[in-house]
Amino acid sequence: MWWTGCTQSTTPVHGPSGGSAGVGSAAQRGAAGRSAPAGGQVIATPSLAVVPPVALRDHLRFPDAPIIARPHDRPVIYKVEIAPTSVGAGDVVVGSVTTTTNVASVVATVAGISAGLPRLGVGRFALVYKLPPIIPPGFRGTYAVTVIARNVDGAEASRTVEMTLH
Repeated sequence: MWWTGCTQSTTPVHGPSGGSAGVGSAAQRGAAGRSAPAGGQVIATPSLAVVPPVALRDHLRFPDAPIIARPHDRPVIYKVEIAPTSVGAGDVVVGSVTTTTNVASVVATVAGISAGLPRLGVGRFALVYKLPPIIPPGFRGTYAVTVIARNVDGAEASRTVEMTLH
C-alpha cells in the first residue's frame, strides 16, 4: 500500500455504523460533524490519502520498494522489460526500466537513434512507441536496444535487450 501524504479534513470520518470514527475525544468527533461548533472553530482531524491498489501486472513490473541510493552512488538498472520483442510495421512497443532511486535520466538507443524515457516515479521509467506503418525491407532484422541510466554526476549503467523487426 502506498501513502501519498497527509491532508487535513474538516469533515468527519464515518464508520460502518454511521458514527464518527475520527481521531480525538468524543467531544471533538461530535464537533467535527457540525458545520460550525460553538465558538466558530473548525476542528481539523488528520487523515491519510490512500492510493487504490494497482493491477497485478503492475506489481510484477516494479519492485515493492526500490533500492535507495545516495545521489552520487553509481546507478544500477535492475530490471528492463520490452514487449513485444518481435515487432512489425505499425506495432506498439512498451518498455519499462526499474533503477535505483538516484537515477536522474534513462535513455534507450537503437541503431544510433536515442529516446529518453519519461520518469513515472522514483526509480521507475517507461516509454510507449508506435512504429511507422511502413518499414522498408532493408531495415528488418534483429537490433540491440541499449538502455542507459545516468545519475546527476553523469555516472552510468547500461543493459542491452534484443528486439526483432520483421
